Formats: sequence, C-alpha cells, structure tokens
Amino acid sequence: MGTRSPAKMETDFNSLVLAGYSTCNKSNAAVLFRKEITMSLPQECPVGKPKKKTPKKNLEAHVVRECLAFLKQSPDVLYVERRNTGAVQFQDGGFIRFGSKGAADIWCLVKIGLMEMILPANEDAGYISRPSDSYLVRHVEVEAKRADGKGRQSADQKKFQEFCDSHRIPYILVTSADELKSKIAAIVLDE
Repeated sequence: MGTRSPAKMETDFNSLVLAGYSTCNKSNAAVLFRKEITMSLPQECPVGKPKKKTPKKNLEAHVVRECLAFLKQSPDVLYVERRNTGAVQFQDGGFIRFGSKGAADIWCLVKIGLMEMILPANEDAGYISRPSDSYLVRHVEVEAKRADGKGRQSADQKKFQEFCDSHRIPYILVTSADELKSKIAAIVLDE
C-alpha cells in the first residue's frame, strides 16, 4: 500500500478501528494510517466520550483552600489546621488508615472577646465596660462541601457532627468562604 495524503487521511478517519486507544481523535487516526491499519468503524467510537469536567471553583478542594485562606488571615482565629483522612494500600499488600473517619476538613481555635467591667470608687456612679485584652478560646470544626450543591455528608460525617453537637462544639457546614465568614462572626459574637 502506498502512503495516503493528509486529505485522504481526513476523509478516511471514520473507517478506522481505534482499539487500544483511549480517545478517538485525528492524531490517533494518523498514527494508524501510517501503520496502514484500516477497517470499518461502527457509527460511534467504541471508546467512551470524555466526562465533562466540573469547574475547579465548584470542587470541594477549592472551597477548602478558600476557607483555609480566610481562616489563616482572620484576626479572630488563633490556630487553623487542615485535617486529612483516608487510607493507603501498598504494593506489598499493607494497608494504613489515617485520620478519623468522618472528621471535618478543618479545625480551628477562635477567640471570643471578653468585656471588662470597671467599678467606680463612688457607688452612686455606674460601672464602665470596655473590651478586655483577655479572651476565651473556642474549638470549631469546619466541613466544606462543593459549591454547586452536589456535595453530601457521608454517614460517618453526620455521626461526627452529632458528636460535636452533643459536646457543644460548633460544627460549621459551608459551601464557600463567604458563608464561613458570617458563621465565624456569629461564633465570635457568641450568638
């Protein structure tokens, strides 16, 4: 067989079998033509169409990054940590689980400001209150979910939330950093 021209390769593209290739595209067809493999193709490519990619801004990882960035720069947050959970299986058959099942994505320590009450020497005068340099510290759990609304809590995550609720630990479920800002502000104001 002689070599085909690029124009002929273009017209014969639909007459190839692309078995073993992960996608159907013209560059694969050109490789097959050079190897002189031609056969009849079914109407649809046997290899599945690529899945539509979810925009990065909607993914849970993006929401977690935004929330971490907000918490790290917030003056009301003393400490913040990303909590990774999961498991790894090694080639030799070993298996290691890390983190606690269902634990929230982020935990942080939030300052709750206190007010000082200054009593005057004269009992007839009223007292004065002002913000104190002292504060209470509140442990807060933050679970991030996809911004497009498709993220759902697993049974383990719901169980962890129930644990937090029963021990009066604030558990915040958010889909954006803006939502987290308002919920942290409510905790700081002790609402």
